[in-house]
Amino acid sequence: MPTADPAMTAPAPPNRRAPWHKRLRRALVGHLVVALFRCFGLLPWNAAMRLGAWLGGVAFHFAGEDRRRGLEHLARAFPDLDERARVELLRRSFRHFGVTAMEVAQQHRIDRGTGARVDISPRLRAAIDGAVAQRRGIVGFTGHLGSWEQLARIIGRTYPGHAVAVAAEMRNPVLRDFAERYRASGEVRTLWRGRP
Repeated sequence: MPTADPAMTAPAPPNRRAPWHKRLRRALVGHLVVALFRCFGLLPWNAAMRLGAWLGGVAFHFAGEDRRRGLEHLARAFPDLDERARVELLRRSFRHFGVTAMEVAQQHRIDRGTGARVDISPRLRAAIDGAVAQRRGIVGFTGHLGSWEQLARIIGRTYPGHAVAVAAEMRNPVLRDFAERYRASGEVRTLWRGRP
C-alpha cells in the first residue's frame, strides 16, 4: 500500500513573527518610502518622470538578487540575445519601473488629467461591458510592464466594484497598507495571494 508523501501530510510551519529589530526596520523603511512618495508628488510631472528613470537606473546597480534573477529570466525568454543586450534590456526595465513608481506618486495629476493617460482599448471595453451586462467576470493578466496600476485604476473607476488586483503580499506592513489604500482610491480592491 502506498504511503503518503511526508511533505504533503506534515503540518505547515508556524507563522512566526519577525524579530522586533526587523519589524522596526521595515516600519522605518516603509514610512520613509511613503514620505518620499508624497514629496515626489510635489515635483513637476517631467522632473518626477526623469527622477524616476534615474532612480530606477540606480536601483539596477544595487538590486543584486533582483538583477541576477532578471538576467536569468531574460536568458530563458530570449536565448538569442547576447549577455550585453540582456543587461541593457534589464537596465531599461528598471528605469521604466522607476517611472511607473513616479506615476503613482503623481497620481493626483493623472486624476486631474494633467499627467499621463492610460485608455482602455475599444475591444477591451466591449469585452468588459459584455461581462458586466451578463454579470460575469473577466480575468486579466498583466506583467509588471507599462502602467499596470494605472490600467487597474481606469478599469476600477469605469466599472466601480468590479476591479480586483491579485498581488503577492508585501512583508512591509506600511508599504502593504499604502498599496492597498492607493488601489482602493481608484476603486480597485486588493486580494493578497496566500491570505485565506
